[in-house]
Amino acid sequence: MTFNDDLSDPEGWTPPGKIFDGGRWYPQVIGVDASRRETDKLAGRVARFFMRGANNRGGSRWEILFLRPGEAP
Repeated sequence: MTFNDDLSDPEGWTPPGKIFDGGRWYPQVIGVDASRRETDKLAGRVARFFMRGANNRGGSRWEILFLRPGEAP
């Protein structure tokens, strides 16, 4: 996973960090707050985490929680 506070700044991306061991295909995060119009491009503090499972079907069995450095869950 990588972050950028300003999508117009191509140099602003953080180095990628691993968020999950194992799994199939690539993971995808989808924002869930309809009032903020969250999508796969915008996710808030809590979002759904999708990944293709062993049954070869995509799905979300998890939520993902994003914390700022030093922030407690």
